[in-house]
Amino acid sequence: MSRRKRSRPEKIAQDPVSTDPIVRNVLSQPKKVPFVRPPSGTALRLWKQKIDRDPLPEVRMEFYRTMSEYIKIEESRLEPIGWGPEDLQTRNIVYAFIELTGAWRYGHRVPRKEFIDVARRVYHCTGRLLSAESCLDIWLKGRLLLRKFLRTAIEDMLMDPQEMESALITSEWIPSYAYMKFAREVFHEYEIELRVKYLGDRTDADNELIKRIEKEDDIRFDDEESNAGSDDDKTAPVVAPEHQESEGFRSTNKMNAAPPMTFKFAPPTTFEFDPSTVSQFSPPTTIKFAPPTTFESH
Repeated sequence: MSRRKRSRPEKIAQDPVSTDPIVRNVLSQPKKVPFVRPPSGTALRLWKQKIDRDPLPEVRMEFYRTMSEYIKIEESRLEPIGWGPEDLQTRNIVYAFIELTGAWRYGHRVPRKEFIDVARRVYHCTGRLLSAESCLDIWLKGRLLLRKFLRTAIEDMLMDPQEMESALITSEWIPSYAYMKFAREVFHEYEIELRVKYLGDRTDADNELIKRIEKEDDIRFDDEESNAGSDDDKTAPVVAPEHQESEGFRSTNKMNAAPPMTFKFAPPTTFEFDPSTVSQFSPPTTIKFAPPTTFESH
């Protein structure tokens, strides 16, 4: 009598294991917990951590001018400043003095004297004669560049605060970040609402705040003609002052180029955040940014 062969149990079909390192890395990443708006005053402010940067040049007394003296300088002597690498150091110094003087705290309208003061301080330590308009233009374009970077990183790349800070420190998109990271304070609530909208419960996002902050991209001097229908407080500071003037300082040129305003991010191959890298320039991760192609406004 012949024995019947036992049938083997059928194998359960399984998904093939991918050999693509990018796919494997994405699949292995734990899902992020949906973002919840933190209690007031408790949100991370990683940009307040120290980042290495070159010190400001020593002041040169032969270039010292009072406010009234600087105002009298002939316009023909004022130098243009561009967005190329040759003017990077000067732009960094402009940002440093915008922070130092508190000129950054104003919203739609800023007193002209604030940026005349910035310009004369730049002259005091560099010998370069800049107009108040040039200094405001540097601030306006740098601020706009930073805001668009923040929105793209949150909306398109879904970056958390640690990833955001590492990307800003290591990215070539904002080479002046170490000197203008103070501007993150202007966008602090804006970032929170973007995270609620794109990383959390989008129905709870404060869209009015988002629109208001983006409207503040239009910054002018308070003695210039304002837009019709604006009911905003034109010169009131939008951020409480936190910066004091350092020791060693006493109390209409347009930029010939503009920074890129569209960010296209390639997927990161690996991302392991190391908190110790927040205050360093060495790249802790592999994050690739594709060059911008078209201007996309938000």
